[in-house]
Amino acid sequence: MLLGWEELGGIVDEFAQFLLPAASALAVVGLLASALIELLKQGLSLRRWHHRSWMRARCGERREALRDLAEELRKRRKEAQGSEQGDASELYDKADNLVRDACGPEAIEREAAAGDWRALYALPPERMIGQLDAAFQLSLMQPVANFDIFWLAAKGADVKDVADLLLADLDARSDRRGVEEISPRGEKIGDVRARVGARAQRQFDAWKVSLDYEWRRWMHIASVGLSAGIILAAGVWRTVFLNDVLDPVDLVFYAIVAFLGGVFAPVARDFVVNLKSLGARDR
Repeated sequence: MLLGWEELGGIVDEFAQFLLPAASALAVVGLLASALIELLKQGLSLRRWHHRSWMRARCGERREALRDLAEELRKRRKEAQGSEQGDASELYDKADNLVRDACGPEAIEREAAAGDWRALYALPPERMIGQLDAAFQLSLMQPVANFDIFWLAAKGADVKDVADLLLADLDARSDRRGVEEISPRGEKIGDVRARVGARAQRQFDAWKVSLDYEWRRWMHIASVGLSAGIILAAGVWRTVFLNDVLDPVDLVFYAIVAFLGGVFAPVARDFVVNLKSLGARDR
């Protein structure tokens, strides 16, 4: 039997009477969870510690990759021995010493923010990556003086190009032949520098996206968890306050409701905020 328009309208009215208070309650829970998260973010400097942990992970990855650059330098040292470049052992010794202790987080913090890691990591992802980018642009012209940030950003670049720039800068600093315009492989240094710079820019873009996504994901997980905790605590407190006892079945029920409410509370919060913004715009 098909429902008539009156019966269908009654069902819709009953559903609306249930939905609106529930959505309002979830929105309040979502707003409370957001306020708690913001309080924790400011009080515990969560963004700063998250960014610092991220930087240490990236430095660890690049330190592992230093073995490839060290191997390339060893090959070139062997090729230089016995040739007209046989007096270049001092040059390769300097390169080896530079590579051995490269890509430490403290050195990168010093090059990107004069050592003020708190200020650097407190920045939003785009601005923090922008600081790293600015430091890298300087290191691209002087990789020896700023090798830590140079190697960090050169992820994805050809290790031969990195070795070219490093050796050319070391060679220029030794005053053996002045500023080199041709790389040890016979290419123009400007072309090598452009290739490394292009790869670094792509790496910076990828870091911006991944870091922003990771931060938003953790904030969403925290919002869902706090919302679920608030709902569960409210349900348990209400039951204990009214009945002085908490039945295990009630606890399971509240846990399920809290989980579902935690998932939908951020959505309800955003929905209510958008409705208010639309209403304000219409006035």
